[in-house]
Amino acid sequence: MSDKKPFSCFVIEPHFYDDLNWDMDKIVKYLEFIRLNINDLFKHKHSKYYIIAYRDFLGNSAPAIGVINNNAIESKDFDDFDDLFNTVEKWVNSIGLDTIENKSNELNVPKWKKILELKYYPKE
Repeated sequence: MSDKKPFSCFVIEPHFYDDLNWDMDKIVKYLEFIRLNINDLFKHKHSKYYIIAYRDFLGNSAPAIGVINNNAIESKDFDDFDDLFNTVEKWVNSIGLDTIENKSNELNVPKWKKILELKYYPKE
């Protein structure tokens, strides 16, 4: 991620964490599948998507997808976070968790412990 201040930065946490029994390594794999395919939903030339170690206000950490866009025109597409989140949720629901599991098993992605060390993945 760039040290430049982005026009927009959002976090996406799909609603399947409970379904995966909070298996962080499995969640990371599912998120990586989504991250690799998410640009097909938005078709932004300037968006970058990362697996991040997201911390809530209580200090709890969980993997999530971080969305960064430094293009003023494209970043306006992210003005309504609910639209961004709902688009991802609808897509996840349409392809199903079984499909994501099958596809994510083919991916080589760091374990959750490594993501915590890195803070975000992939490193550029």
